[in-house]
Amino acid sequence: MTACQIEFLLAMNQFLKFSSCCAAVALALSLSQASFGVDSGMSSDWRSASKSGTESLSIGDYVSAERELRSALDALQHNEAYKTSVSGIQNKYAESLLWQGKFAEAGKEIKKAISIANSTSGPLSYDYARALELQSWLLQAQGKNDKSVETLRDALNVYQSKNAETPELADALEHMGVLKETLGIYDQAAECFTKALALRKKISGEHSVDAADLYEALARISQRKGRPEDAQRYFADAMRIKESRGEPWKRYAPEPTERVVLFRYFQGAPYCEQSSAAGMTIEKVTANGVTVEAGLLRKPSDFSKTTRAQVRITNDSQYDVDVLSQPPTFIQLTPTVNILKPINAQSLAAQIEKKGESKAKWIKFWGADAMTPVTTQAWTQGSNYGGYVPTPFGWSAPPNRGRGWNNNYSSSSFATTMVPDYQAREEAYRKAREATERSKADAQAVLDASLGPNRLPPGGMIQGSLDFDFSKFQKAILRVPVGNAVYEFRFE
Repeated sequence: MTACQIEFLLAMNQFLKFSSCCAAVALALSLSQASFGVDSGMSSDWRSASKSGTESLSIGDYVSAERELRSALDALQHNEAYKTSVSGIQNKYAESLLWQGKFAEAGKEIKKAISIANSTSGPLSYDYARALELQSWLLQAQGKNDKSVETLRDALNVYQSKNAETPELADALEHMGVLKETLGIYDQAAECFTKALALRKKISGEHSVDAADLYEALARISQRKGRPEDAQRYFADAMRIKESRGEPWKRYAPEPTERVVLFRYFQGAPYCEQSSAAGMTIEKVTANGVTVEAGLLRKPSDFSKTTRAQVRITNDSQYDVDVLSQPPTFIQLTPTVNILKPINAQSLAAQIEKKGESKAKWIKFWGADAMTPVTTQAWTQGSNYGGYVPTPFGWSAPPNRGRGWNNNYSSSSFATTMVPDYQAREEAYRKAREATERSKADAQAVLDASLGPNRLPPGGMIQGSLDFDFSKFQKAILRVPVGNAVYEFRFE
């Protein structure tokens, strides 16, 4: 996993803001076009699908966005009258794939978006620049830093040629800052972030979440440049803005991603701490009187290949807070980028028990036929009377029992036979019972510790676990929703 790929996802929130902002512009454009057109049945269908897909994209529901936008594109496929609308929809469709981690599909659709925008809107259009920026994000995810910078620079030039202080320009500047930071060019990264911050303040306001996120970006750069005092100041500015909204105390309500408050873990930030317990690294973030602690346990059971997040939430505020007001998210960074939701506890417990039973059956299958070799020695006597004498008993010759026995033995031979190994069979059955009992215990532990949606009163504390269907990773991000905010942790 390259550093570039890591920063790609560390900057996820910035890109989400880019996508929702562009989606809003595209939606307004499509509605404007609709008001001047003649609504046939087909045009009504594609407009409805486009609007629905755009709204889903703006709140981060990428699965629904993909479905609706694909439907809109299919409806417009043979409709020449509305071909100018295809460019914006194609861009949004590519975004929906990109942010589900479908990089192969997204790559094909982004190339198509660039071609469509170039032929319909032209190389100086917002649609074309937006398609280029999507291409830049994909290249960055693939670790192709130089190409990503070049492509983003082309998009940035288009935005700057408009001589307008727009969200698109701020997005591109912030993205360029992330790229420069990834490349270790910290002075240029700081310059990009500073310019983007000035634009965000004008567009969204000095106390906007956009501005707070950029303060955090500048804090990161200050840390990298060995300026801890500047970093602390920027961290404090960011937290002051975010805490002023009181999002952990609010009920969850879907809203555009650029307004989502993320309380991120940053090493060295005044509101973050790190410790260790039971072999895990524990990260802690405190905001608005709500503390969330999280650690990752890999392969917690012999019967499942999962990663278990151990989470504790403490409410020291004066308000009730909703725990897991929306599904938590595990963003796997290595060996590939994946965005995962937790496994249902009931399903996981059933899976663990089933694997335990399967393992027990195999143990019994091989153990039931366990055999052991026994070697015997055959003696042939002069009187032609002979018998098999097991060698373990150490007999050298049968005793002279009277007439008919000949004490002079003419020959002997050995024979090995297989007989049931009852001890090994019993051991196999014992191991099978242990496997079954252990899997049942693991399954019950999953059910007992599973963390689900809850309402935490002032002074309350809740803890539990979340299981995600992956265990082989080097770096990952965990997001834990509380109220209308999200607490974010990074693990390596």
